[in-house]
Amino acid sequence: MLPTPGLYRHRSGFIPDYLRRAIKYSQMDLENASWQMVTLCIDPKRVYKHTCFHKQTKNQWARDDPGFTVLCIFFLLVAAVAYTIAFRVTNPGAFIRLVLGAVCFDFLFVGALLATLTWAIANKYLRVRTLHSVEQKVEWLYAFDIHCNAFFPL
Repeated sequence: MLPTPGLYRHRSGFIPDYLRRAIKYSQMDLENASWQMVTLCIDPKRVYKHTCFHKQTKNQWARDDPGFTVLCIFFLLVAAVAYTIAFRVTNPGAFIRLVLGAVCFDFLFVGALLATLTWAIANKYLRVRTLHSVEQKVEWLYAFDIHCNAFFPL
């Protein structure tokens, strides 16, 4: 039986698919994500090699598993809560503002803004066009993955 057109993964449908996977725990490979986090601190070149292997096997640079992003958000929440405890923030409004500000603004909003900016610049000015190669573009989710990789060791 051939797949129906509704089963094809379109570029516009990848972000909602990524978010759907982020909600379901069974859809995430947290073991691989934690391995990538440890390896980013010890040997980042090895993570880049695995990203190249991923490109060769799935023809996509970006992670299709949201586990890394979810773990980053979890660790950021833990760090923000520890920060509020260490500085004895007793006001519940300040506590929520600090924790949500760290995750929603610092990580997600600024990350999405920087990913969009670098994605647009890379696709407009940094692509190499040759006659004997397939045209490739930088994926937005890959630009966001680079932000996550850079944000994690901080």
